[in-house]
Amino acid sequence: VGDTGCQTSADPQRQVSRLHLVSTAMADIASQLDPTHIVLVGDNIYENGAEGDLRTIQHVWYDSFPGAHGSLQRPWHMIQGNHDWRSDPTTQIEFTWSSLNQGGFWNLPGFWYSKRVAANDLTIDFFYVDTLVWTEGFSVLVEVGSRKSMAELKE
Repeated sequence: VGDTGCQTSADPQRQVSRLHLVSTAMADIASQLDPTHIVLVGDNIYENGAEGDLRTIQHVWYDSFPGAHGSLQRPWHMIQGNHDWRSDPTTQIEFTWSSLNQGGFWNLPGFWYSKRVAANDLTIDFFYVDTLVWTEGFSVLVEVGSRKSMAELKE
């Protein structure tokens, strides 16, 4: 899945967010298919990524997906998209090991990684590569690192 939806209303009459519509549809499908895991291929947190705050991921992603739907309580393997890079992209990686990652469902250990999944006598290796690291990521990472740095000299 990509583009999880934003919190703005899809229908101003009903005030139902696009995020809610996506999570409900995913929960319905997951309850039917019972997947071993869910792959999220970017734009995990709309509109501007986690904005440097782990609680944003908990509020936007957890509360809307595994926190709201039992059928979505399973491992999520993810990579980031362009909306996730609009703010500090390392925040989503850090959330993987945060105590706010309830159930440990959020799995984004780095800008590239692999996961082996076995189900029904079949083993699959998934390779996740965040290509934004090469196209725009280095300048973002330098800017974020510079802001976080406590050093007197930053080069």
